[in-house]
Amino acid sequence: MIAQVTVPREIRRRMGLKLGDKITFSPLSESFAKQHVFYIISRLIIRRLIMKLEQKYNALIQEAQRRKMPDVEGIRLCFQTLSLAAGIDQDCAALLAPHGLSEGRFILLFLLDAAPGGLAPNALADNAGVTRATVTGLLDGLEREGLIERLADTNDRRALCIRLTRKGKRAAKTVSEQHGRWIAGLYGNLSVSERKQLATLLEKVAGNLGRRAP
Repeated sequence: MIAQVTVPREIRRRMGLKLGDKITFSPLSESFAKQHVFYIISRLIIRRLIMKLEQKYNALIQEAQRRKMPDVEGIRLCFQTLSLAAGIDQDCAALLAPHGLSEGRFILLFLLDAAPGGLAPNALADNAGVTRATVTGLLDGLEREGLIERLADTNDRRALCIRLTRKGKRAAKTVSEQHGRWIAGLYGNLSVSERKQLATLLEKVAGNLGRRAP
């Protein structure tokens, strides 16, 4: 069976399609095609969010300049850092969304992939740095997607052991590899010395957090 998808206007423009054009694909490529379209839509939304963020920061910088506030360049650098952090966070979300994953679900998938024997929910919560209640919600979502299974612990029938299903193992492998390539690409145009310098500068700025202005 051949499937067709009507393409929204903005997506048509990005993909070079005309009005009324549809994407046609076979069942074998259906999942990939849908993920590709979803990714493009996510990127458009992210671009708008970042543009709005930059507009807000530019307006604040202009106001700081008008008021002749001290160290406007420091303010600009702070907003630039915030914009970059927001962009990275949103780009990550767009990469995970086609797989039905949030950042929290991805972290649990990654932790379980590193523990073939499975992990208890409280161990997952500790390793992920979240509450037990949060882990329960994340596991519910992963279980609905068929990515994990809840089993009785062999040493304590009252306790649970969380393990990846075959589908979960495949998803973990695919997403981890994709995520690794994406992270490598973020810093791909920086030399080794530039990366070390950036790390040093970020640590230096982080050391100023929590200090009150005089």
